[in-house]
Amino acid sequence: MRSIVVGGLAALPLQWFLLAESPAGDLRLHQLAAVILTAFIVFRFGLPRLERGVRGAQLFILANVYMLILWVALNVFNGLAMTQPIKQTSFLLTFIAVTALFYFAVREADNALIDALRWTATVCVGVLIAAFGYSMLSNGVNPIDVLQRSIEAGDPNILQRELFRSSFVGFGFDAEEARGNLRHEVFGGLLFTMYVSSWAATRRPLTIARQRNIHRAAMVAGSLLLLISLSRSILVAAAIWPLASFLRAMLTGRVSARQQLAVAGGLIGVAILAITGFLEVLWTKFTEDTKSYSLREDLISLALQRISENFWTGGVDTERTSAHNFVLDMWQRGGIFVGLPAVFIFLFISFLWLRLLLRARTIPADQFVLVAAMALPCVRLVTQGGGSLQIVEWVTLAFVIGILAASRETSEAGSEPANPTEADQLAALLSPTQAVALKGLSGGQGLSDQRNAT
Repeated sequence: MRSIVVGGLAALPLQWFLLAESPAGDLRLHQLAAVILTAFIVFRFGLPRLERGVRGAQLFILANVYMLILWVALNVFNGLAMTQPIKQTSFLLTFIAVTALFYFAVREADNALIDALRWTATVCVGVLIAAFGYSMLSNGVNPIDVLQRSIEAGDPNILQRELFRSSFVGFGFDAEEARGNLRHEVFGGLLFTMYVSSWAATRRPLTIARQRNIHRAAMVAGSLLLLISLSRSILVAAAIWPLASFLRAMLTGRVSARQQLAVAGGLIGVAILAITGFLEVLWTKFTEDTKSYSLREDLISLALQRISENFWTGGVDTERTSAHNFVLDMWQRGGIFVGLPAVFIFLFISFLWLRLLLRARTIPADQFVLVAAMALPCVRLVTQGGGSLQIVEWVTLAFVIGILAASRETSEAGSEPANPTEADQLAALLSPTQAVALKGLSGGQGLSDQRNAT
């Protein structure tokens, strides 16, 4: 089970490898990995237990089901293709499965699975480097040469066009179709695995020095890959992680050794970026390469105009003219009937992040990464080309919601399932009558507490 879970999550960034084409849409490698992972989780837990595992997300799931049903109906009415609703339905099923996976990992204290999840980012970094290496080799791309020319010119477009876009050609994209924008989801998948690994390593710390070093090296390598991606939305989401950690340290007045090491590593990293000249490329990307900003404004204006003209039933195909906004694009597609549930979903996700931010000072250390993780779907809600959440954002939400639901139930139960009292351990070996008598004798406390009291 553990290898399938880790492998399935680590394969989510591999989004440019086409496996099959069909009228319903293309099947890509990351989609196959998601299907296998979903099917395995359903088989592993069974449908009745899956229902229990998603209780913390029932309202969110119902809103999405309602939206998808109306979206399909209105696409039939408007004569539009079913590709996107079908894809979103598959993502919702994966969301349900992954939510249950993390719920039971915490609720049942599945330490073996959590231990394996510590290596998700390490596996993902290795897989991603190998995949890009194969793609670049196949297409004759020299990454060092491209990087050098991009730094010399201070031009981020050279890196985007000649490194990423050229790497995607020949694996389902031709030269006309290949888009550097695909890198947003590719590196969003990498960022997701870094969240998962960090959570698992905080909950179950690595105790062997060599393993800790490998884990840290993978996180550093992942951070470097994120920087090279030049994806503004992913970099903004990733930057919220250290920023939130800094604010938490300021509010609590406590700075851990790990945080001190991270700050030192960050300063060294910034110095290296400045010395190599890559910092200038990043600065240009965010401050001078603003063509997409003005284009985005035009697309939002166009979306608002289309919504006013097709307010009730939508019918607009947003494939080429997406507003990069979840609510606006869904409203264009399905009118008010799809737009209103989209507003609810948007608010649900936003308020979930707000609640976590307000609890950032007191939230347990192993759950703090959830505060950072929610930045990814929230940022992508207002930057996603096509306007729909993709598989990376869905599994990130599942990761957060599953853990929060299990932690809440555990807290309400008053004890961790992984640490039963001595009375509970002994009661499990006795008959029901003896167990009740033992509970009454111990007054609901552990035997050790009873001995201390006497």
